[in-house]
Amino acid sequence: MDNNNIICRRAVRIMSLTVLCTYVLSDAITGEPVFGSFHGSFSAACLILFLGPLPFESVGLSVLASAPATIMMLLSKFLIPVPESLLEIIFLSFYLLERMMGKYSAVQSLFRVSAVMDNAHEDSRMVYSVVYFAFIPVTGLCPPVAALLYAGLFVLLYCKSVTGKTMLLGPEREKRILGIEAGNIRPISGDDADSDAKMNRVYSGILDLMKTRKPFLRPEYNLESLAADMATNKLYISKIINIYSGRNFRQFINYHRIQYAVELMRANHRIRISKVSLMSGFHTTVSFNMAFRLNMNQTPSEFLQSIFEPGEKLSPGQSDSAGESGPG
Repeated sequence: MDNNNIICRRAVRIMSLTVLCTYVLSDAITGEPVFGSFHGSFSAACLILFLGPLPFESVGLSVLASAPATIMMLLSKFLIPVPESLLEIIFLSFYLLERMMGKYSAVQSLFRVSAVMDNAHEDSRMVYSVVYFAFIPVTGLCPPVAALLYAGLFVLLYCKSVTGKTMLLGPEREKRILGIEAGNIRPISGDDADSDAKMNRVYSGILDLMKTRKPFLRPEYNLESLAADMATNKLYISKIINIYSGRNFRQFINYHRIQYAVELMRANHRIRISKVSLMSGFHTTVSFNMAFRLNMNQTPSEFLQSIFEPGEKLSPGQSDSAGESGPG
């Protein structure tokens, strides 16, 4: 999750609270039955939270949607004689449709390593959107009940925005999915009755090797090299990596190379991408760019831009196309 995403989600929360407080104060001042009209206050605040970006999404569409929606909801309360519920339905429907269409605009992103968790976040948003729409008929039948329902949904969406979790799968399942994405399909634990102790030890040894000696920084490092380092045969090593990480050997090595590249870029925002590629063990910048996008869901240039301070720009030579080829 980049800084822009975090900042945007924080801004969306502030806008939702602004709408909520404004509605409540307005009803109190005009003598409206506050509890009975709470459903309008919380449903409007929920709408703004829905327009915030998910942890993996770009912030552009959220900014274009949440700011105008906040202004329109405030204007509808005081100046424009349009039912707030109608505005909410229109804004949310178009936003969800645009996000859904955008998901399939880049086919390659559907096959990224984090796709499972990303889909879980999208499914969570869709489920809560259905719940949001389902509450609308209740407002006409029993406003106090609708107020309680929307208040509960608001708290849930607010916590979802703060934590970056789906608030649907449960913490243990989310932790398991994130563990798989990080390369640990099976737990490294002797207490796991279904795991093989020897394979656990070997995989633990492989991870320790990656962490301490970083052999993946050598472009020529291959499956035979790893098998020699672990004093076993390459078929056994390949099997273990497949079972425990869910990746083949090349994907496994590239994952560690990309994590190292991320550390380099965080340490030096002005480093050339072609240099990062070579230092991380890639033969070419092209293969580095492809592996980076697959593992990080963004290009190296986009990642660098996301960690820059406001106003900073990429310097010449920092684009993804700079230095397309390296040695080998």
